[in-house]
Amino acid sequence: MEHLEELQKLLGETRLEVERLVKSIRESNASQETVKAAHKFLKTAADRAGHLQAKHFPQKKTEETLSPGDRVTVNSLRAEGELIEITGSKARVRIGNLLSTVELSDLKKITDYSQAQAVNSMVNLRDLTAPGPELHLRGMTIEEAREALDKFLDSAIISGMKQIYVVHGKGTGALRKALSQFLKEHPTVESFRLGDWNEGGAGVTVVTLK
Repeated sequence: MEHLEELQKLLGETRLEVERLVKSIRESNASQETVKAAHKFLKTAADRAGHLQAKHFPQKKTEETLSPGDRVTVNSLRAEGELIEITGSKARVRIGNLLSTVELSDLKKITDYSQAQAVNSMVNLRDLTAPGPELHLRGMTIEEAREALDKFLDSAIISGMKQIYVVHGKGTGALRKALSQFLKEHPTVESFRLGDWNEGGAGVTVVTLK
């Protein structure tokens, strides 16, 4: 438990610092200096957390077959998620509200309680950064979508992403229009456009970050 508390303490300290960094990024209109400082800090925190997890909560090798519905660790993302489907050597995993496609070999099934606790702490740390370039907002109200997009933009720019895909669907177009207005006023956004035919078309907005 002592080791888990150490991991959770690191998470708490990291969250406070990230809040300060996000504020600084916004106030500076995402200047290169503030963004680089955020990248450096998060890399150090993630490396330290990864070391603690590997040292005190090593993953147990298992021959168990992965199946949809399993709780899994995505090793490359240091994140916990739910396995949705397997297609050949690829897997679709739900991490929070996001769906990510990863290599099946990148997954480990969570079968141990202490391991799950440690991974949950790592998931929380990973939540401070964007686990992938896609944000799915279909089915949300305008207010819910704005809040989710606002948080995702902060996470994406701290993670060093230059481009993200906001999946809002076509529908009546009301959600897309509301999000477009929101993006126009956001300090971390350089530009945005509707997706090309191979990017989801009018159901997706492609955002370039500063």
